[in-house]
Amino acid sequence: MSMAYLGNTARNLSSLRVLTFNAFAGPPTPTKVDRGLEGSKRLSLQVDKIRELAPDVVCLQEVQSDGVRKHFEANMPEYAATYVLNDELRCRIGKLMRKALDSAGAGPQTTISGFLLGPVQAGLMILHRRDTLVADGPASAITFDDQSGDLLNAFRPRGVLCAHLRLRADNSRIVVANTHANSESASQLGGMIFGAYSTLPSVPLSSTPRRNQLNQLFVHASRLSLHSRVVVCGDLNSAPELGEIPANEHRFIDATAATAANRQRQHGGTPWLHSWDGTRNPLVAAGWLSEGHDARTQLDYIFAAQDSGLEPEEVSLALDDGPIPLSDHFGVLARFGVHQILANPTTTPPKTIVRRDPFHLDDPQAAAEEKARRAEEKAKFDGRQEALKSVAKADVDYLKGLRKIDLEGVSHRVEEKKQQDKQKEHDIIMKTVKEQDLARLKAATFNEREERRKNNELDYYGREMTRFAKDHQERDAIEAKHKADREAKAMETLKQIRAKQEAQQKAAKTFAKKSKLELAQETKKQHAHEEKKQAKRDKEGLQGRLGNVNYMKTHSDRLHWEPPPSPVHIAQYAKEIRERTEGPTGGK
Repeated sequence: MSMAYLGNTARNLSSLRVLTFNAFAGPPTPTKVDRGLEGSKRLSLQVDKIRELAPDVVCLQEVQSDGVRKHFEANMPEYAATYVLNDELRCRIGKLMRKALDSAGAGPQTTISGFLLGPVQAGLMILHRRDTLVADGPASAITFDDQSGDLLNAFRPRGVLCAHLRLRADNSRIVVANTHANSESASQLGGMIFGAYSTLPSVPLSSTPRRNQLNQLFVHASRLSLHSRVVVCGDLNSAPELGEIPANEHRFIDATAATAANRQRQHGGTPWLHSWDGTRNPLVAAGWLSEGHDARTQLDYIFAAQDSGLEPEEVSLALDDGPIPLSDHFGVLARFGVHQILANPTTTPPKTIVRRDPFHLDDPQAAAEEKARRAEEKAKFDGRQEALKSVAKADVDYLKGLRKIDLEGVSHRVEEKKQQDKQKEHDIIMKTVKEQDLARLKAATFNEREERRKNNELDYYGREMTRFAKDHQERDAIEAKHKADREAKAMETLKQIRAKQEAQQKAAKTFAKKSKLELAQETKKQHAHEEKKQAKRDKEGLQGRLGNVNYMKTHSDRLHWEPPPSPVHIAQYAKEIRERTEGPTGGK
């Protein structure tokens, strides 16, 4: 049973603010305008701006690498993150590729590894405020059935990420679906590759694969809306004028279109929000493969299921200002009024609705009108059925024609196969005959060539032996001459050595004799010098002694010298002293 919206009389419980934003992973190779998102100033500014806006739900696209995902998680602690990672093998290959790019000095400057082998499935991520919403189970994701139209989908398939949440205000379920649909079509890429045009159009053209993806998106969202409130948002890469978005067919409200009248009344302009604007955003104007100086349209949307009790109140652009462009897309911020919903009303028994047959109405005119209306509807239905039958019959006839053509083609191919087999047998026989003739010719030619080779070898060996003998004689003569020259040179060298040795010995003897004479003469000179010095010293000593004697003779009156007292004198002197002091010994 689908949920019923209680209408305008219901109490407005709260509001829900939802932001969708393509973070722009960056061009596959660095450009003059921008490089990769990971580790950039853009990423830090994105986080600051989102936290400043403080939406309840944030749907992000192109979160390709682990570095970007972890940066959002680490720097927005008031939000809980929802994402799905790719299989382990793909993640490992992506990490190895990223390490290789880093080692080559191109890691943060390129997004090739993220686009092709990024760990975040489809590059989708959902953040919800912890104080407004709470998780109601694990995340779920689907992959689009139609992945054609974009060559890169072979490496990273596109799809939808769903976060299953509950509103803390009334504990009601709400599912947020985030997606990123195809940008270019395969025909556009093929036209660029094969030279139809040099660049891709900045605003994506109509695309059947994208139309199929969006239809699958809203079919899936419609199923989810049977039991929950549902919000669908993302980068759909489809301009409003293309008419590719089947929101109305699946009972979904486009928040931008629902608030267009109020927005135009206040601000004027078009009913759409130009989230892709080359006149304001240099990243759009100087696109990597699609320059869009004049491009202005809406590619990013937010929808709500009609029976979800979510009423769009205000929608505006976000993250469209700053010191530098934050992305090639501007964000879209929507505020929904959250109303009560009647979900699976099992407590109150449903009212019995009595359906009256319009043919039994009291008013004959109303009955006639109803009868005419039903007849008209039946006629339309029958007409559609006949048209379908005619189309089906045409299809059957077409298939029969194809079958007949196919059978005729099969017969023709069988006949061609028989002719080809006969031709192959004939070719094999002719080839065998040619090979036998060629083998015989080769055998005869080989024998003749072998005979010539033997004769040539004998002649060659005879010439070689003669040349060898002649060369040997010449070498012997040259060797004998060299030997005689070496011996003569050796004798001459020996004579020179002996003459040199004799001259050295003679010189040594002369030197030895001369050395003895010189040594004797030197010794004699030293002795004579020492004797002269000693004589001089003796003469000086004698003169000194003579001078002392003369001095003593001359100054004898000045000199008083007494010899030291002898022991006899000492004894005598002591006796005289005793007698003077004590008197004679006999008198005592």
